[in-house]
Amino acid sequence: LIMEAIDSGKVGWNDTVTASEAAAAKGGSQIYLKVGETMTVTDIVKSIAVSSANDCACAMAEHLCGSEGAFVEQMNARAKELGCTDTNFTNSHGIPQDNQYTTARDMARIVVEAVKSETFCQVFGAKNYTIPATNLSEERMLKTTNYFISNQSVQKFYDSRVTGGKSGAASTEDRSVVFTAESGELKLLGVVMGAVGKTAADGYSLTHHGNFEEATELLNYGCDSFATAQILFSGKSVAQFPVENGANDVVGRPVSSAFSALPAGATVSDLSWQYVLKDSLEAPVKKDTVIGAVQVWCGDVCVAQSDMVSMNGAALSTAASEQLAQQNPAQEEENDGFTQFLMVIGILVGAALILGALLMM
Repeated sequence: LIMEAIDSGKVGWNDTVTASEAAAAKGGSQIYLKVGETMTVTDIVKSIAVSSANDCACAMAEHLCGSEGAFVEQMNARAKELGCTDTNFTNSHGIPQDNQYTTARDMARIVVEAVKSETFCQVFGAKNYTIPATNLSEERMLKTTNYFISNQSVQKFYDSRVTGGKSGAASTEDRSVVFTAESGELKLLGVVMGAVGKTAADGYSLTHHGNFEEATELLNYGCDSFATAQILFSGKSVAQFPVENGANDVVGRPVSSAFSALPAGATVSDLSWQYVLKDSLEAPVKKDTVIGAVQVWCGDVCVAQSDMVSMNGAALSTAASEQLAQQNPAQEEENDGFTQFLMVIGILVGAALILGALLMM
């Protein structure tokens, strides 16, 4: 929601956000905002992305909607628009509360939409950030807790394939991470939730993070098990379709090209094409008319789809034209009479022009 507000111009990166008592009182991960402290939207957003700043999430929610509650209503409405049927938010930052819940699938839906924004992707991949001194605080240095994209704190999880992400932990027994990654042409999105970590004897440092170990396993599985291939080509025909009362068939082609991830080693024989035509494909049909859609399936998964248009036209067949003429004789006679009338008018106009030319000689 913040990125959509920025991309639409509703909010500017240099706009000033003022911390309220409610924002300053948030617990958990925070940058310790003070009541009345002012920061730019840039500073607030980077604090949320890099440092999981709950106080900044609340401050930004209030800045956008006037209250955190109003912002949460927008969060739930937007989640429903994205098809998140098992998600309900009660706050803007994620600290556990009664009746607040989500699923890995719903979180993936949200991130799939979010990464359409280039602005979001830049923030999602931020490794560290320095907040300039404010009216109430000295300069602050922030380091990401997403160990996939930075080895400053923990080196063993750094992975050059990962392009962005966000980690979180409600407790040692409830650790999560969402990440995006690229391997060649393959782009992946991973979500791990509810992972269990293990602490050292001091009861604080983690010997097993849980979320990053499982996410690494998930990432390796994705890279090893899938490959990207172009499946649909916008300029290439896919099938020929009969046209009712048409002089000829029409050939369909996809409107747009499509790439998709397929199981590693998959071949054309593993794919099937399905065509969903309009209710009736009846002559006349003009070239480049949308005649339906084409879908490509791998097993029970639709891996690509596109609207389909005709590469050629189809006029009425001779038989259909004659039958139509027989069904409408009155119309045929009317057309003949009108044609004769136009011929008479044409002759009279021609005669007048000739007579005018003779008189001028």
